Amino acid sequence: MSYKRKYSIFVSSTYEDLKEERQVVMNVALENDFIPVGMEQFHAAPASQWDIIKKMIDECDCYLLIIGGRYGSIDDTVSISYTEKEYNYAKDKNLPVLVLIRNAKSITEDKVDTSDENHDKYEKQRLLEAFKSRVKNDGNTVDFFDQVEDLKYKASQALINASKYCPDMIGWVRYTDIQEIINEKVVEQNNHNIQAEGQQEERLKNIEAIILQLTHEFKEVKDNQLTWQTIEPISKEDIDKMFCVDGETLKIN
Repeated sequence: MSYKRKYSIFVSSTYEDLKEERQVVMNVALENDFIPVGMEQFHAAPASQWDIIKKMIDECDCYLLIIGGRYGSIDDTVSISYTEKEYNYAKDKNLPVLVLIRNAKSITEDKVDTSDENHDKYEKQRLLEAFKSRVKNDGNTVDFFDQVEDLKYKASQALINASKYCPDMIGWVRYTDIQEIINEKVVEQNNHNIQAEGQQEERLKNIEAIILQLTHEFKEVKDNQLTWQTIEPISKEDIDKMFCVDGETLKIN
């Protein structure tokens, strides 16, 4: 049977500057039978935010990264942004990675990094450019966009292509579809068992016929076997009784 498989995809990006873009990608994902997951789904939990993020990525089949004009908040324990940290984790999990990068010419001043108490904006810009260069040369599916309308098309194409190359062992299938798949397999196996049983019975009949034929042949051999008798030694007297000489003629009695 044919059934619809859906894939879960983690959407990663900086947040404040890409709210609209994230919403567009989420909608496009839903339209293409993907289940989007991202920071919008975060909720209060008895665990650190990073532990929650890792768990969400672990449960996803693909990873989509949107890069705009900001590098984002930096985790000073590892000296990279949380967005790059998410990307590294997805790569370590060997997830298929899609990357959508906004062209620099379409980024307005209010969408770029500003300085904070620990990092100036120029440092963040250098880190952003290094990050973009890395993801473009890291074996990912990469495309570029200018405006939101452009992003819709690019995201849709990226997701369609991703679904074609996703392994068979990933994705989500409706429970009712799984029931039908299992039932089909049960019927198929039962038919195979019936066929195998018939073949087995036929082989047993052939073996039985061979055994009967051999039994018959053994009986014939037994019924017609030769009997051997012991021959007693012959004496000189017996020989004399058998032959006599009459003149020059040897006669046999």
